[in-house]
Amino acid sequence: MAATRIPPARKYCGDINIKPEIGGVMVQACFHNAGGYCSTYKWAPAGTWTAIATNVKDYSDYYLVFDSKASASGYIAD
Repeated sequence: MAATRIPPARKYCGDINIKPEIGGVMVQACFHNAGGYCSTYKWAPAGTWTAIATNVKDYSDYYLVFDSKASASGYIAD
């Protein structure tokens, strides 16, 4: 598993979405300010926006955990 640190979510965040460029990924969001709570792993197919966490509090400090050691690229929107 590989973790990727992300800057804190912005105001009016709502959801955390990812869009992998090539190949799909299993990913979850974990939150420092929620006692280390992690969402369940979700499959995010390539080329599609996928909500991996919903009802996210404004300015949440989070990171993503990928169920793979392979490198990947894509986009994150919060």
